[in-house]
Amino acid sequence: MQSVSLTFQSLLQSFIAVHRSGCCATQQSLIPLADRLAENDLAIAYSTYRIKALVAMLNDDITACVQQVAQQSKMRSAATHRELNSVILFIALFALLALGRAWQRAAQSRTAGCQSSGTDFPLI
Repeated sequence: MQSVSLTFQSLLQSFIAVHRSGCCATQQSLIPLADRLAENDLAIAYSTYRIKALVAMLNDDITACVQQVAQQSKMRSAATHRELNSVILFIALFALLALGRAWQRAAQSRTAGCQSSGTDFPLI
């Protein structure tokens, strides 16, 4: 019985030794892989940082362009309003001149009507 337990212990110790050497070999083979993964993670983080910086710069450029377009639109709108106001003033001036001329003709025709009838009052 003691020989069986010695055999069992020796088998167990040899199994543990083999298992340890296999684990150590596996761990040793995983170290370069872990190093490469760490380098890749660092490279990915750096690339992500660069992409975010480029997006921020593009966002600033787009914002500046949108502000420039908005400013130009305001300037065009103001110029159009000034032109429309000038046209409205021009039309109003001619309308007043036309009304003044029509009023003058009406006054002349009334005066002519009063002179032909011999009275100072217009004929109704």
